[in-house]
Amino acid sequence: MPDQQERTKKIVIAATIAGSLLLLFLLIVIIFQLVQIGVRRAEVDKMNEEVEALEQLIADGENKYEYYKTKEYLEQLAYEYGFRFPSDK
Repeated sequence: MPDQQERTKKIVIAATIAGSLLLLFLLIVIIFQLVQIGVRRAEVDKMNEEVEALEQLIADGENKYEYYKTKEYLEQLAYEYGFRFPSDK
């Protein structure tokens, strides 16, 4: 009988150790995943800021393009390059 009790005691101890190691491993995995989520969120935030900046550049470029197409700008550019219009005296 003592052998049976000792054997059962060793099995319980081994199961407890195995369970504890499993919990420790799972805790480490959860912590690692939380860190990865934080890193990815920071990357997404940075990319969103870059997208906003690029969208602003596009909007500014479109505004400049619209201005460059206007008659006023073309006339100003012509004067800068020395062109004169017949209506000029």
